[in-house]
Amino acid sequence: GGSFSRCTNLATAPVIPASVTNMYGCFQYCTGLTGEIVIYTELTNTNAGLPQWKQAFLNVPSSVRLKVKSTAVKEAIKEAFGNENFTDANISIMP
Repeated sequence: GGSFSRCTNLATAPVIPASVTNMYGCFQYCTGLTGEIVIYTELTNTNAGLPQWKQAFLNVPSSVRLKVKSTAVKEAIKEAFGNENFTDANISIMP
């Protein structure tokens, strides 16, 4: 986890591929992020019992939008500690 942690100059996030196995702290404190983050990974917080979305979006601006593959992923992000800025209002599911 923590791939881009504290990258305050990161303005646009890369697409997160399906092969990603942990998002723990990935974008925490990336306060310069804008736009949309497209997430193809199907991680949920129950995968192997690990906190895979914990603090993934801690202190990321709530103006950032997330686009995910499923309701399960959306709920996992919302439920994970440190992602309180992300709700139904800024997480959408891909068609």
